Order: sequence, then structure tokens, then C-alpha cells
Amino acid sequence: MAFFILIKYTLIIKVLDKWIVKVNFNIRGMCGVRNAL
Repeated sequence: MAFFILIKYTLIIKVLDKWIVKVNFNIRGMCGVRNAL
């Protein structure tokens, strides 16, 4: 049972990590666009 919980949390963390990276990239991109203007 604990093994399945561990797998679930690992997957959630991986998805969150990708989402956070994408959000950070978008924020940096917006700042870059604003600086270019």
C-alpha cells in the first residue's frame, strides 16, 4: 500500500515540477518581451 502511495507522490511531484518550470519560463518570457519593448 505504501509503495503505491510513494509512486503516486513521485508522479505528482514530477508533474508539478514540469508545471513550475513551464510557469517560470512563461514569466521569464513575458519579462523578456516587456524589456524588449
